[in-house]
Amino acid sequence: MRLRAFLPVSVLTALVSISCATTAAFTDEARVTEAVRSGNAAAGVEVFRRQMPERDPILWNFDLALLERWAGNYAAAIPLMNSTDRLMEAAVTKSVTQEIGAALLNESIADYTGTVYEYLYINAFNALNYYSAGNFDEALVEVRRMGNKQKAYMARSGIQQATVQSDADAFADVQKSARSLGVDTAQIASRTPRAPEDADIFRDSSFARYVSAVFRVMDGDTDNARVDADVIAALNPAFPIREEFAVPPGNGRIDVLAFSGLIGRRTEQTLYFPEDFTGGLIPLLSLSVDGVDIPAFRIKFAWPVFLRSSDSSTVARIRVRLSNGRVMELPVLEDFNRAVEMDVQAAAQSAFRRSVVRSISKKAVAVAAGAATLYAAKQRLTESGGGVVSSLLYYSAYLGVVAAIAAVDQGETADVRQCRYLPRMVHAGGCTVEPGTYDVAVQYIGRAGNIVFEKRYTDITVREGQTVLVESSWLE
Repeated sequence: MRLRAFLPVSVLTALVSISCATTAAFTDEARVTEAVRSGNAAAGVEVFRRQMPERDPILWNFDLALLERWAGNYAAAIPLMNSTDRLMEAAVTKSVTQEIGAALLNESIADYTGTVYEYLYINAFNALNYYSAGNFDEALVEVRRMGNKQKAYMARSGIQQATVQSDADAFADVQKSARSLGVDTAQIASRTPRAPEDADIFRDSSFARYVSAVFRVMDGDTDNARVDADVIAALNPAFPIREEFAVPPGNGRIDVLAFSGLIGRRTEQTLYFPEDFTGGLIPLLSLSVDGVDIPAFRIKFAWPVFLRSSDSSTVARIRVRLSNGRVMELPVLEDFNRAVEMDVQAAAQSAFRRSVVRSISKKAVAVAAGAATLYAAKQRLTESGGGVVSSLLYYSAYLGVVAAIAAVDQGETADVRQCRYLPRMVHAGGCTVEPGTYDVAVQYIGRAGNIVFEKRYTDITVREGQTVLVESSWLE
């Protein structure tokens, strides 16, 4: 076998170090999460602002905005969400250079642009921020922005399939590099995640549509509210959205939105060739190039996955008690984990193929560069007659090649970035009541049937022909 390369190991190592520029684990993230889960989001805000580094502007702003709103600081959350929204809009047209870098070096090298679900959720949450801050007009502006985004996204619904085809073509083109390493791409292809199906594509949000429908009803815009209701009925047929339009004359309505838990996190799935493809029988690849034995190596592939087993929420259901004796069980409006699950599955095949292309291509360069380095070192060793100094230089070069080839795997990581402080679940519902003043208790019921948390809201005034929205959260 014969490979020629003119890249020194030092250059290769520098190249790999660039690909290692992934989002670092935040040392204080656990403290922020614990504060939120314990009901002290204000403490989480302090830690986040003081100690969490600002890496990806969209993520940093959106996470902080959510922390501020969970702490009840709606005035602080609003400008942060507005800033995030503008950043997301601008990121839709991110640079071609970053896309090339992501394809060749590492997915996380590109700026984070936000997911489709985050793109919709931000306006829904900001509409709630404005409503809680007493600015209903601006809440309606957020609702209209959300509607425009939904239309624009549907117009771009063919992008996913185009991306899948592009990555499939790149996968086919890497055959030459694979053969130079003795890699059977048919084996690798057999482990490719399934192609995305229509059910994997996130197209709309019951939560966002509910916020839109309720606020439009409050504004008297029942025509557009019914459009939202139709979408909710398609997304979540069990949810009783039609009740929003069935308020008898002389009455009003109390609606409740109740958020629970924190959204699940995508994690990295890895496969190593050949070990994971041979049942461990062949753990490493061995090559001889130009009469030089290359240090045994493996090839790492990495892509994001979402594991339902990571869900640790203790809340099983949510109940509402009104001071007039009325008791309601709130139905599930949306499972936010499902949005993450769909987003991951829709991109799984492409993410895997891109990882295969990157890893094989970079490993081929590493092996070729290492072969050239070792060949030159071996020549010097032979010419010197095996002297001590030449032997030390050869083994130093050998260790450098080992490190450079292994560094390719270290630089191949899955892009698991996402907003961390979205809720896990949202329940919603309401009832018709006579005009008056009410107390509302939102009870979070555990899996054993016990009340794990209760939040009381007093002096809720309901007027004839009007809807009042109560928002509650327990993000244990």
